[in-house]
Amino acid sequence: MGKTMCTPVVETQDPATFYGYPATATVLLKTQNDVGQWHVIIYAGAPASLFDNAPNGSMLINTTDSKFHVKIGAFGAADGTWTEEQLS
Repeated sequence: MGKTMCTPVVETQDPATFYGYPATATVLLKTQNDVGQWHVIIYAGAPASLFDNAPNGSMLINTTDSKFHVKIGAFGAADGTWTEEQLS
């Protein structure tokens, strides 16, 4: 049997606070399935070490330079690396 589909998660604590993201970061979406989760983050800057705790598979949209970053690594972990792509 395949993996279950990802579904939105409603939490009482802001994921940005829980994961230690900067106060100016907005977690637009957090989804998860039985293996792990990922976030869509809006932030004015590149991820750098500020987002080391983000789950692999997360995406950060940089509002200052129209670039987006995807954290690549094993789903369910947070040890991946951020890639950078240009929005066109």
